[in-house]
Formats: sequence, structure tokens, C-alpha cells
Amino acid sequence: GGATWTEFASTHPVGVVAADPATGAFVMVRNPWPGDPALQRFYTSSDGATWTELPATAFVASHPITHVAFVRAAGGC
Repeated sequence: GGATWTEFASTHPVGVVAADPATGAFVMVRNPWPGDPALQRFYTSSDGATWTELPATAFVASHPITHVAFVRAAGGC
């Protein structure tokens, strides 16, 4: 619920994070800015501790992302 936090060592630089309140799944973006947009990375996690990097083909690297929100689209999109 976000009320209690536990510090842990991470192999990924933490960026902005959003969570699905229904499933507890997370998405995170790393923005190495200022810098090369090609270094931008996206990660997913089911527990917030173990992260999987998405392939570069799963997104279009662009400007820094400073906020992320979870939204469930109608129609299962």
C-alpha cells in the first residue's frame, strides 16, 4: 500500500515508477538525462525488487519521462 518501505540493493538505477493497484505489477523508466535518449530503459516487476528490462524494440526512446501513472483502458487495451 506504499505506507511501509524497505531499503534494498538494486542492480538497476531507479527512475520514475508506477504500480497497478489491482495486480501489484510495476513499471519503471530510467532516464540518464542529460544524455543520449538511446540510453533510456524501461523495466517491469511483479514485486518491486526483481526487475526485467524491456527490449529496446518495446518502446521509442525520447525525451526524459518525469512522471508515470497506471491507467486501465476500457476494452482490455
